[in-house]
Amino acid sequence: MGRDRMNCRSLTFSLVHACINRAKPLTAAITGMMAGGKLGNMLRTFTAWGAGNMTIAVILGAFGAHALKDRLSPEMLDVYKTGAHYQAIHALGLILVAILADRMDEPAKLVWCGRLFAAGIVLFSGSLYALSLTGIKLFGAITPLGGLAFIFGWTLLTVAALTKPAAESADQ
Repeated sequence: MGRDRMNCRSLTFSLVHACINRAKPLTAAITGMMAGGKLGNMLRTFTAWGAGNMTIAVILGAFGAHALKDRLSPEMLDVYKTGAHYQAIHALGLILVAILADRMDEPAKLVWCGRLFAAGIVLFSGSLYALSLTGIKLFGAITPLGGLAFIFGWTLLTVAALTKPAAESADQ
């Protein structure tokens, strides 16, 4: 388990490092996506949702690490940390969807990816936060619905990435 967390941390640090080193192209890509139109508004929304959820995940993670460590059992603290961890991963996923939607030929699929990631954050992470803070086991029954939303979102992203553009399909 410790090795998996270390790999996730290394991946997260690598992503952050790559974004910092490529800040100008990334900023240009996001600014380009923010152009008007329905798709531009949705991309702006996903970028805002991703950034906002990342902020919330950092705040809640810090709150859990400092304020809750003496108030929750170790098991419930792990549940809480899992919620923050998955919220952070899928907040980055929302930002990724916003960046890719402007570059791929399947924007409708990517819009649904973003919606599924957002729903997954609310259902998965939200239910884990509620379960750990209240001890009400019924919240645990909601968690798999959020997990399914995450799985469907990543699957749809895979399908969108593997779908050939119409012009490329016509050439073959």
